[in-house]
Amino acid sequence: MSRGDDGTYYMNPSYAKLMNTLGSVPKVMQPPSAPPRPDALPGPYVTQLKPNDEAKFQGWVKQNKIPWQDDPKSDYDMRGFYQAQQQGDPDAKRASNLHFPDTYKTPYHRSFSNESKYALPIAPKWNGNKLIDNKGNVVFDEDAQQEEH
Repeated sequence: MSRGDDGTYYMNPSYAKLMNTLGSVPKVMQPPSAPPRPDALPGPYVTQLKPNDEAKFQGWVKQNKIPWQDDPKSDYDMRGFYQAQQQGDPDAKRASNLHFPDTYKTPYHRSFSNESKYALPIAPKWNGNKLIDNKGNVVFDEDAQQEEH
């Protein structure tokens, strides 16, 4: 696209022809999506796996009864966790309480923190079981969550 003197945006004719041929913008040409919150990097927040690895991943999810939904707005990049685990990353382990590490939480997770690979440095930080924003406010309290369950 280019911008005219009057401020109007005009589509490049070659791009317009491509759009008419394809019917939509191919994924490889789409810009990263805007982050859903100001303390996150732009998306997408889904690790892409090779077809063979994707099939293995789907089997792993079923076999291990992983509580996860395949959705672009999922709160956890389970494929990223799986890939790291398969590559021998020592941090790609479930905790004794069966929780997954913050590393692959997406900005859609209610306890998104600076430990996520998708976080900016200004994201909330853990202080014990409390998630604290950069103004000192508690934005999530694991202890309170456990009391509710």
